[in-house]
Amino acid sequence: MHALNAVTGAVRWTAPAFSTKSYESPVIAADADSVYLTWSEDLDLDHQLTTVQAYDARTGRPRWRAERTESSYSAVTAPGHHLIVGYLDDWYGYDTRSGRARWRVSSGEDGTASTPPLVADGVVYRANEEGVRAIRLSQRPEEL
Repeated sequence: MHALNAVTGAVRWTAPAFSTKSYESPVIAADADSVYLTWSEDLDLDHQLTTVQAYDARTGRPRWRAERTESSYSAVTAPGHHLIVGYLDDWYGYDTRSGRARWRVSSGEDGTASTPPLVADGVVYRANEEGVRAIRLSQRPEEL
């Protein structure tokens, strides 16, 4: 992964490449302090391992890493040190400072992907063919 200077296009830093044994593309999210990269790899026909890696936005040094045995397909940051990662069966809210999972809620999607989440006014919205779901961000998120 390469971080570029937005004005000059010069490479600011490079993080080691990762290998993936999956057909999914990695997902990137960022805030003022960090860049978050998620990627999945196939463990076997029915199981995947997803890694979430946080990098310092200025230096590219790894900050923390978390793993789940689910396939992810979206990530977004939100005020209050939230990183929301959408997995096929669940949404996880990570603390962006430590990588600790703060909360988990069922996606209610039975293993089918939806659109990437959007965040506005402390609420995460996701849509799929069945409608829109909204979760208020907090230590214990609540469905609206």
